[in-house]
Amino acid sequence: MKRVLALLCSLTVLCAALLVGVPTAQAAVDGTVRVWLKSMNEYGTIQSVSITLDGSYSIPTSPEVSLSTRGTYYIENVDGTLMISGTGIDGQVAVGTKFTVKQHKNDDGSIGTISLYNNRYGNRSYRGDMLFEIYNGSLRLINYVYIEDYLYGVLAGELSNTFPLETLKAQAIIARSYVYNRMLTNEPNYEIGDTSSDQVYKGYNSANTNIIRAVDETAGILLQYGSKYVNAYFGASNGGQVELPGNAWSSSSSEGCYVMKDDPYDVRNPSSRSVTYTFTTDPDSLDTSFYVLIQDKVYQELGYYPNIAGIQDVWLSDPVETDERSRGISRNYQTMNMTVTVRESGWSSSDDSNVYDPFAPSDSDSGSVETVDISIDLHNELKWILFSADSDLRLFSLEEDGNYYYLTLARYGHGVGMSQRGAQQMANEGHDYEDIIYFYFNDVSLPKIDFVREELTTNVPISDSPIATATVTASSLTVRADASTSASKLGSLSRGTVVNVYAELDGWLAAAAPSDRVRFFERCAQQCCDTPWDLTLYSLHGRFLWFCLTFSNYDREKMRLESIRLEFPRVAFIDYLPQVYRGADSVNSFLARFLSVFQSVYVDLEDDIDQMP
Repeated sequence: MKRVLALLCSLTVLCAALLVGVPTAQAAVDGTVRVWLKSMNEYGTIQSVSITLDGSYSIPTSPEVSLSTRGTYYIENVDGTLMISGTGIDGQVAVGTKFTVKQHKNDDGSIGTISLYNNRYGNRSYRGDMLFEIYNGSLRLINYVYIEDYLYGVLAGELSNTFPLETLKAQAIIARSYVYNRMLTNEPNYEIGDTSSDQVYKGYNSANTNIIRAVDETAGILLQYGSKYVNAYFGASNGGQVELPGNAWSSSSSEGCYVMKDDPYDVRNPSSRSVTYTFTTDPDSLDTSFYVLIQDKVYQELGYYPNIAGIQDVWLSDPVETDERSRGISRNYQTMNMTVTVRESGWSSSDDSNVYDPFAPSDSDSGSVETVDISIDLHNELKWILFSADSDLRLFSLEEDGNYYYLTLARYGHGVGMSQRGAQQMANEGHDYEDIIYFYFNDVSLPKIDFVREELTTNVPISDSPIATATVTASSLTVRADASTSASKLGSLSRGTVVNVYAELDGWLAAAAPSDRVRFFERCAQQCCDTPWDLTLYSLHGRFLWFCLTFSNYDREKMRLESIRLEFPRVAFIDYLPQVYRGADSVNSFLARFLSVFQSVYVDLEDDIDQMP
């Protein structure tokens, strides 16, 4: 009975603890975007990659590996372990199942790049950090990059440096809104890919001065509709009509800022892709394949293959109207309808053999005349007969002029949101980026967010031997994972303890040496460091326990700490669960931590109950 009581009590205490600590909103937003370079898998998964550095970089988890500012390195998956070799490295060095090549600021304060051969985009350079990890047995690269630097690469991939400045500005704002919505999802591994499935991202190129200016002059600006930031879409060319998300993707709901409307700018742009097929009421004007398709449709209605005597009428129907707001105005037609006159030909189908009789009369006046209505699937039938070279276009239109018909196929892309060709034409006609955005998005505002760039540190080698000692004089000292106030907190240390110093950089002190990891925890559990700022702890390997004791509103002379008890059970609670719950740490780390807290509370209560009289 006492054990049941302990379990209930521990659950109550743990649930109460989980209700505490709701995060508060911050004025500034972390501006780091994690981009999976899916393009590297253009020809299948990869097992190796070669990179060239131009600037200061390090591998925090392997500080013994020194990277040259102009070095070239080869990274390879060898039997489940990543190996690195190259400039200044003797042979191959194992760096685990994942590691990060971290960017530092150069001596002159500038930012370098990591260059590699991208299997889809060719030679590319990237700012920020690059994570290399083994994922599903192959090598995966994820670029940790500041959002504005990321947009330099998006505009280079989605447009080009030659586009008008106002078009580039509009594209920067829309692309920023799109990726920011991804950043809000809190995905565990990455926010976005680098292909057209999301936004094409081609890294950094300092020669793209027009692109860089457009991004810089619109830094932080987003699209907002009501209280939400817009998941903003764009495409190459809409073919003359702006599409709704609900029509393009049937499972997608359309935000009110998306409207279906005619786009004369897209049509007026000579660079907008389109192709036109011309025919007349005379069947002799038809391509052979088109003529045969009409015969097939008539056969389905009459049971025989006719001679097509003439075309009386042609019209398009069945527009996509999944979104009810598009009903009656959508021109995304799916069907061509024709009224044709036919005469019985030498094709016979009485024995289902469909045998053609070459001696049958071919005179157009022979045989009975009939009028037949037929329907042709524009996308699944006619497109592949008349427009096979342009089958990636999506919007049909038909114009009639006397005996002539003009069937046009346009729209390169989904047609939702901003048309890049339309925006280009608007800029060429004198419109600015706000005019462009307000034309393609209804009732939106353009607020600005302060995206914070990660503070880059100087790459200073950490000595194997202490270079000095220091004593904490402040009442409390924050311990961080890197030499930056934006780096994660590892704990805090109290006044009066001396610690060995292994490096000093930009007002920060490092209290760990590459060869001193075993004693690192023991020493830092008892000692601290004197600095007006924070203490940097480097090269954390393995698992460490950090704890902080905070005393508030007390008389320091009358308070003392009697004892601290740390328990390390031989068997953790998670080990009692089935194997399915004990997978990779990245998946189950929360469960392990949750159960460890529960286990500590449970053991304490169990001891208290056991001591009851």
